[in-house]
Amino acid sequence: MINEIKNKIEALLFASAKKLDVESISSILSIKKQDVINALTEMEKEINNRPSSVILINEGNLWGLNVKEKYSDVVSKIVSETELDKALMETLAVITWKYPVTQAEIIRLRHNKAYDHIKQLEEKGFIMKEKKGRSFQIKLTPKFFTYFDLPGKHAKETLKELFPNQSDEIEKSEQEIDIMEEQKVKAAEETENKKIQIQKQIADEKENEKNLKKELENLDSEFNLLEKG
Repeated sequence: MINEIKNKIEALLFASAKKLDVESISSILSIKKQDVINALTEMEKEINNRPSSVILINEGNLWGLNVKEKYSDVVSKIVSETELDKALMETLAVITWKYPVTQAEIIRLRHNKAYDHIKQLEEKGFIMKEKKGRSFQIKLTPKFFTYFDLPGKHAKETLKELFPNQSDEIEKSEQEIDIMEEQKVKAAEETENKKIQIQKQIADEKENEKNLKKELENLDSEFNLLEKG
């Protein structure tokens, strides 16, 4: 029984080509969490001690298969040709989490650097753009779903499973943007209030000047009357 569980976990980690947490492995394989932990513990000893090109890596609650450093040169070329770099993956993660989404929303969250990322992702065939108002609607392509080995029904929650840690980063970005926009609105209001105050001050000064001129004219009239008298 334990051997069958280990085989299933190894097959899953190999197919996923990424680190998975115990909860995800348990859920995907419908195996009790403790059984998964027991199997992974045994696998770590077995795989890492056998004459193999791969090792089982454990990083906290995350587990994954990786190529031993000794054989990294063998796979470096194919990896460089197929993998997306970190910046592209981060922008693709935002697109996936916000999907369906406009280009304007992605730029708002990822700033102007995302224009180049979107262009590269489109050239690589992971996304496509359709005109929508003044912006573009970004759509995920069949290549995207094939590349990440997603099932036929691409529900939003299924897409989010690709980037489980992206939610906090997106939420943080949106909060920072909201704070910045609030600060801009507040600064604009303060500027407008100062402008109104200055305009009022100018109006008051003009009124004072008008009154002073009138008072001066009255004094001139009185002086002229006194001279004639």
